[in-house]
Amino acid sequence: MEQLTMWWRKRTLPSPSLPEGYQFTTHRDSFTPQWTRMMTCITGEEWSRENFQEWMLGDPGIVPESIFYLLSPEGTPVGSATGVDKGNGLGYLHMVALDPSVRGKGLALQLCAQPMRWLATQRDCKCVTLTTDDERIPAIKTYLSLGFLPVLTDESMEDRWRGVGNAIGLDILQVYDADRQQKKIVMM
Repeated sequence: MEQLTMWWRKRTLPSPSLPEGYQFTTHRDSFTPQWTRMMTCITGEEWSRENFQEWMLGDPGIVPESIFYLLSPEGTPVGSATGVDKGNGLGYLHMVALDPSVRGKGLALQLCAQPMRWLATQRDCKCVTLTTDDERIPAIKTYLSLGFLPVLTDESMEDRWRGVGNAIGLDILQVYDADRQQKKIVMM
């Protein structure tokens, strides 16, 4: 089944604000094992250094400075999110992961905002897209909080997004249709 798509047009992002001791940094080769561990945890599939090379550094739109890590107070990577420069003012929020041990602390919003801020300021991206799965309700709530709007890429999407909106507890969900025109979906 096709993943859900969301779209963000350049606007204000939350100011960086992390709990004491947490900080952001960008990719270092020594972080690759933690990145593969986080991806294995969220996907349920085994990730390796080779996967990292292929999926991340093998992409011409990804540079080490666009791979952000959230470090715990002990200095261990506990989250990662990547900004991909797709060219022509378009960015992509890619491979977002947060260690289960630090979820529920409001860190996901800040983690996702880091590569978006980088794409907007360092690559002049006017729009950022992402793809996600229907069951990733906490992640979708974070993306909505950042200003992402769902995109109806085919006729099944309105019902799928209605299901997501109901799961979140929304009455109305603002979306983009296939022509990138905004419309509202009323929940049932």
